[in-house]
Amino acid sequence: MFYWKMAVAILLVCAISPPQVVTGTCTETQKARVMFYCHTFTKKGSTGNVIHIHSDCCVAVRLVPNSDMKCVVSMLTDKEKEEHDEERILSLESLCEYHPPPSPPSSLST
Repeated sequence: MFYWKMAVAILLVCAISPPQVVTGTCTETQKARVMFYCHTFTKKGSTGNVIHIHSDCCVAVRLVPNSDMKCVVSMLTDKEKEEHDEERILSLESLCEYHPPPSPPSSLST
């Protein structure tokens, strides 16, 4: 019964959510999140801003499928291109790549 209610809830959310414009592998909403949370790093002329792997910026980057910043750059408006450094946006892909810590050995040798 729980799964049925969950399925209905998901369908309702999808039905009432506004459609998102899709270009490549990212949406306008995903692009907007990256631009909002990463603006202190991507703005032209900004200096000394460091992106932390657990920052809201990197979370937004990782919400884009495959962290595809080329897709985000392809969706920039002319005004955004004037205000933001495209190379910095592209660099977010590698800067925000999350590498979980290695798993401990399953058994210790004694």
